[in-house]
Amino acid sequence: MSTIVALATGENLAAIAIIRLSGSDAHRLATQHFVPQRPHAMLPMRRSLLGQITLAGEELDQVLLTLFAAPNSYTGEDMAEIACHGSPYIVQTLLQSLLQEGAQAAQPGEFTYRAFLNGKLDLTQAEAVNELIASRTATQHRTAFLQLEGALSTQISELRAKLLELTSLIELEIDFSDQDVEFVSRTELATLAEGIRQQLATLCASFRQGNAIQNGLPVTIAGAPNAGKSALLNFFLQEERAIVSDLPGTTRDAIHGEIVVNGITVRFTDTAGLRDTDDRIEQLGIERTLKFLQASPLALLLVDLANTPHGEHLAAFQLLLAKLPENAHPLFLLSKADLVDGETAQEVLRSIQTALPTISVVLWSSKTGEGEEEIRSWLEEKTRQYLPTEGGFVITNARHFEALSAAREEAIELLEAIHAGLSSDLLSFHLRRIIHLLGELTGEIPPQEILGNIFRHFCIGK
Repeated sequence: MSTIVALATGENLAAIAIIRLSGSDAHRLATQHFVPQRPHAMLPMRRSLLGQITLAGEELDQVLLTLFAAPNSYTGEDMAEIACHGSPYIVQTLLQSLLQEGAQAAQPGEFTYRAFLNGKLDLTQAEAVNELIASRTATQHRTAFLQLEGALSTQISELRAKLLELTSLIELEIDFSDQDVEFVSRTELATLAEGIRQQLATLCASFRQGNAIQNGLPVTIAGAPNAGKSALLNFFLQEERAIVSDLPGTTRDAIHGEIVVNGITVRFTDTAGLRDTDDRIEQLGIERTLKFLQASPLALLLVDLANTPHGEHLAAFQLLLAKLPENAHPLFLLSKADLVDGETAQEVLRSIQTALPTISVVLWSSKTGEGEEEIRSWLEEKTRQYLPTEGGFVITNARHFEALSAAREEAIELLEAIHAGLSSDLLSFHLRRIIHLLGELTGEIPPQEILGNIFRHFCIGK
């Protein structure tokens, strides 16, 4: 394969930049303009050497050069890394020199792709590299690192080993079909198949947590116009993300913001106020609000304590309740509590709690912060449900979930075939289908379109 080169540290101005090369010509290209500070008969591997890069008789920069010999490198090929100063001029001059002398510009993810091709990583571990780079919370980092360490690979490898053993026994039966021999009892086979199904089901079920960890937990903020939704968003983001106005209908489109709770990203969506209106633009915003409420399991629903007519707060909450899906977990807020005397606020709160004992209601003020502790406690409780157990591993990748789900369905069909007393040929077919799906997952059976889709999302230099 050709020798590739890329800037591995990004193009932003920084103190240090690292240029990496991989391929059979990496060592020659990296050293031909390198003059070590101390003479060496032979440049050592895996040790950084200080020296100068000299081009056309002029010193370009003082750098650290590290060489890696195949197969003991990230890609499994000869590699070199040049750590230079982060000047855009130095970086571009050095890159252009390496390209002119025979290196090729690396494509996105090409270093990791070569590591995969050379057996340094399987496909799930290669994907974990990208997820680790993109991680923004402690929980995202932990799950990506566990996957990079082989948490999923190990489970899949163990499953495939069991399946291959079963397949070999079943196919022996096919070879000796004229002798009516059973190499594995159907009772034992059903027990093993059920264990495989359960393991696949457990991995699939973990995607609920993993998806929240990877993509965040959506929380819709909804209520009537001017109920204080935008002020609530701004309060928790600690910035003026949304326009706050006394005029109703200010928010006509969804406004998003994020905070991190228990290592889970909480994605707030401030939505258009719910009311009857002839304004077509506002109607479109309200339609989006209703879609967000239907799609989001969590919601903060506001009713204006100060400006809702006396005795109508309960009806306002009931109108909001009617717009929620069955699986919703809302927290109701009586907003603008600072504008109402404490006794009146408590009276309204008690009346709602009595009428709707199964819902949680909080007095809230974005001016004083009253109710903040209760809201944060609610968020902590909800996010805690998505945290993996100590030492546990969860599926965060939709591709993995799809492959595991298909394998689980195939395992169910295998069990049904066993219980129905179907032939060894059909049992072998289902076993091989599961093996194939798990092989696609780890890259042992890699469709090229899957590989292309995965690695094009990597940054250049990784």
